[in-house]
Amino acid sequence: MTRVVEQSRNGRMTFMDGLLDPRTIRRGLCICLAVGTILTLVNQWDNLTGQHMLYPWQTLFTYVVPFIVSTFSSASAQASLDQVR
Repeated sequence: MTRVVEQSRNGRMTFMDGLLDPRTIRRGLCICLAVGTILTLVNQWDNLTGQHMLYPWQTLFTYVVPFIVSTFSSASAQASLDQVR
């Protein structure tokens, strides 16, 4: 915890700074829309065409998981790059 506070005081980007950065959130949203749509089409085609019942919570998770992975990866990469500089 002390290390994060010290980095923040030095003007370096911490993981939380990267996580809350609007660019990171926008990137995560773009990726979740693209990846989530592709995964939904592939995994739930029968459900979407009416052959089976569509479960909204599965579709929601199909979009949420890529957003979380992308956002955490971007924040981690930004924090790591800032430590190298």
